[in-house]
Amino acid sequence: MQEELYNRFAGKMYAVCLRYSSNADDARDLLQEGFIKVYRNLHRFRAEGSFEGWIRRVFVNSSIEHFRKKSVQLATVTDKEEGMIEDSDISALDSLAEQDII
Repeated sequence: MQEELYNRFAGKMYAVCLRYSSNADDARDLLQEGFIKVYRNLHRFRAEGSFEGWIRRVFVNSSIEHFRKKSVQLATVTDKEEGMIEDSDISALDSLAEQDII
């Protein structure tokens, strides 16, 4: 059943992933993550709409979630790096001032 789902929807879902990613490698990662979520949550499909629409929504939400997490990680790293840069700038200025005194 999983292989059949993959064969039927992989092309369309890859196109969705490409829209949300900056390159083909990220899109392939999103495709894999999306299908894992689909397989794990098949029991949640309520047949109120189309199955393809439900799968598409899983992929869109998964892609958005992936990049939100990634942007939070980048912001955290940036904040840490910013503090490190400021500290090194201060010590460099202090060092110059000491040399001027001598």
